[in-house]
Amino acid sequence: MLIGGGHSHVQVLRRRMMRPEEGAHLAVTLIAREVHTPYSGMLPGRVAGRYAHDEMHIDLAKLCRAADVELVIDEVEALDLESKQVFTQSHPPLRCDVLSLNSGAVPGIEGVEIVGPVTPVKPIGQFLAAWSTVQSAFESALKQGQGRRLAVVGAGAGGVELILAISRRFENASLNLTLLEAGETILPGHSTRVKRWAEVELQAAKVTMLKGFQVVKVDSDCVVSDAGESIGADHTLWTTGVAAPRYPQDSGLQVDSSGFVEVNDRLQSLSHQWVFAAGDVAALAEQPRPKSGVYAVRAGPVLAENLLRYSQSAPLKRYRAQKQALAIIGNSRGQAVASRGRLFAAGRLLSWLKAHIDRRFMARFIPPPMADGSHALVPEDTTMRCLGCGSKLPADLTSRVLGRLDVHPDTEVLQGIGEDAAVIQIGTHTVEPDAAKGTHTLCVSTDHFPQMVSDTYLFGRIAAHHGLSDLFAMGAHPRYALVNLSIKLMAPRLMEEDAYLALKGANDVFRESGVTLVGGHSTESDTTQLGCTVFGEMHSAPLVKSGLEADDLLVLTKPLGIGVLLAGEMRMRTLGRWLEAALAVMNQSNGQAALMLRAHGGRSCTDVTGFGLLGHLLEMLNASDKSAEIWLDRVPTLDGASHLMREGVESSLQQANEAALEEVELSGIEPSRPALRLLMDPQTSGGMLFGIAESEAESLIAALRASGYTEASIIGRICQSAAKDDRARVRIAESLG
Repeated sequence: MLIGGGHSHVQVLRRRMMRPEEGAHLAVTLIAREVHTPYSGMLPGRVAGRYAHDEMHIDLAKLCRAADVELVIDEVEALDLESKQVFTQSHPPLRCDVLSLNSGAVPGIEGVEIVGPVTPVKPIGQFLAAWSTVQSAFESALKQGQGRRLAVVGAGAGGVELILAISRRFENASLNLTLLEAGETILPGHSTRVKRWAEVELQAAKVTMLKGFQVVKVDSDCVVSDAGESIGADHTLWTTGVAAPRYPQDSGLQVDSSGFVEVNDRLQSLSHQWVFAAGDVAALAEQPRPKSGVYAVRAGPVLAENLLRYSQSAPLKRYRAQKQALAIIGNSRGQAVASRGRLFAAGRLLSWLKAHIDRRFMARFIPPPMADGSHALVPEDTTMRCLGCGSKLPADLTSRVLGRLDVHPDTEVLQGIGEDAAVIQIGTHTVEPDAAKGTHTLCVSTDHFPQMVSDTYLFGRIAAHHGLSDLFAMGAHPRYALVNLSIKLMAPRLMEEDAYLALKGANDVFRESGVTLVGGHSTESDTTQLGCTVFGEMHSAPLVKSGLEADDLLVLTKPLGIGVLLAGEMRMRTLGRWLEAALAVMNQSNGQAALMLRAHGGRSCTDVTGFGLLGHLLEMLNASDKSAEIWLDRVPTLDGASHLMREGVESSLQQANEAALEEVELSGIEPSRPALRLLMDPQTSGGMLFGIAESEAESLIAALRASGYTEASIIGRICQSAAKDDRARVRIAESLG
């Protein structure tokens, strides 16, 4: 279990990616706060505007996919060292045999009274998000002629380079910059020549320097020192001092006087040999060093080696931390200075060298895209097969199979094959002639698919949401569930843990929806799969596909693109933040949306799943004998979905779904256009598609968005039935009118 996506752990992941045979016996999980982990060496360049977001961030989703590592995006809150469990904010306890910490430090602002706005630079991931907001506000104010004041606390290498980068970003703007240092000199630990160079650069950048300024209070419009001196500031950045996170000390790990995990020269906890630590969260007991990303980078290869050796009961390797680290500090004019001990060198070449070193380091963590067919074992098919709802059989194949079956008719079946769920009226037949008759309307549906995300608990949640959606689409109230679980064959203890996490995820969703898990079946398999059979009650007439009326408006509750994003993730082409957004959509229940539809007099509904929006819409239109117009610019899509389509990525079900275009009239739209093709993208735990009276549509949209369906949209209109000789059930236009 790796906690934190820091500079050491990304090297553990890279080694597993490059040498998979070494750790084939290990199941590895990474728990990270963010799906994109920033590289601290490129922070000033990012702030100065030289680097884009993706240039300075390592995509943990791609790296974990390439390294066959389960990725859990969550915040660690506690450790139970006796039971070897990790507790997070959103997941059940996660067990491990070996634990490694590289989760960084937290802001060290204890003892300072905070009244006004302060943004700590560490953790860097949180800083960048906050700084983006501050920067936008400053830029807006400066454009309107309003001056702004920014204070940076801490004149170490990080503070000096950061304020010079801000100066470059706001060049020629009326931004007042002040650098505050509690000591009597800037850049402590660096040579006199380096300090002089920095002072000249700060002066050239019009930065006010104040030494001996011990901050005791950050007020709403100023920063106050222990001597009572006040410096005006609209915002303050804090670069000095870091503190240890609470969870290591609270767990009972041996820590130093500041709360950092004490480790030996093998990066092994002094109190628990099965726990390792590196980076800012660790304290080298015999080699004390300052908190710097340089040491985390250097410790990475040794940590990777020792985690592997420990799992094999082999002797561990020693880590020898360099006594002095090379620092290259950039200025606001594209130059830099190199500092290590008495070493001093300055010039543009050093700035180029730093950028070259940083880019080369980052390039090591970009997995090559996986070509189609690299895992394909299907005869005469070279495409990589999708998981989730993209693994469904094509609609035309399913239709032909069902047409060959002799399904026995039953008067108790009110709605059967062709609807989202079966509606059965139980009690119309009785075994005993004199038995008291009583009827009960039952709604039943089932779904089953392979694991499509590495986070097993989250997979369980998504599978349950997906299974319940069919009942919600019928307007039923889910009550009971059976599960069918297949677990990938591994060591029994690992199979037990995965089975628990998958079922825990599903059962948590069931409980949130008022559903009781009443049984199921389990098997071992070559892949982990989960199926849900759900039972519900009908308290009113079902929402059927045949309920569309002319002039109804079509409402879609969630954005499209899940299928292509999951397909891209399998090929390591989906950015982590795109995947994270898709997972959030899949992990959202459709239950509240169905209740809102009822409250607004809705008559017809379906959930958008494997056959895509167009395929499921055609089912509704054929059942209702209506046609429809779709306005392409109104259809919400997930970030990255159109980009991946444009790059040739698609779900393995995409081509089969595009057979639905035979019933479509395209109004000046190219068939290859990504926005059009996304209408046929298979969705796993996708949104609901409603038909609603025009008079209710706007109020329904407002209610949906207020309840968390933030991209719910009116995407089209229902028309009268098509002419008998016209096969076009759907007309797709660029926009309304």
